[in-house]
Amino acid sequence: MQEQLQMTYIRILLDTLDRKQKILKEIYAATKRQELLLKETSEQTEGLDQCIDQKSECLEILNQLDDGFEMLYKKVKEELHGNPGKFQPEIEKLQGYIRSIMDLSVSIQALEHKNKLSMERYFLRHRKNIQTYKSSRHKVNTYYNAMAKFNPHQSFFMDQKK
Repeated sequence: MQEQLQMTYIRILLDTLDRKQKILKEIYAATKRQELLLKETSEQTEGLDQCIDQKSECLEILNQLDDGFEMLYKKVKEELHGNPGKFQPEIEKLQGYIRSIMDLSVSIQALEHKNKLSMERYFLRHRKNIQTYKSSRHKVNTYYNAMAKFNPHQSFFMDQKK
């Protein structure tokens, strides 16, 4: 019975790593999409927001999977280390998933670093546009206020008197 329970835990660990790998692939795809949106010069704030929201949801799921994985791994750790030959195929699958997950994680981190720099430039560019807009709006408001106070007839009569 104990051996069957251990195998069930190991299968659950494998399933967890499989789900984690799929979610990391989703995060990678969203990060690539974010990179493309940041390269475009048009307004893409909605697309960027969607990418960020999608990645946030995936990260929440990843954290839950990690917590569950750690809890289960603690239960089978001694058996896996004590009898590695008994679970050799499963151990190799676990190691394969872990390698793949690590590769994906490194790729995502590199892409995120690149996107962070692009995002900073994006926000800087838009901050300047907003400042220019505010400055222009202030100038226009000043002009209209001055024009509102200006009485064209007063000027005409002054010129006529001279």
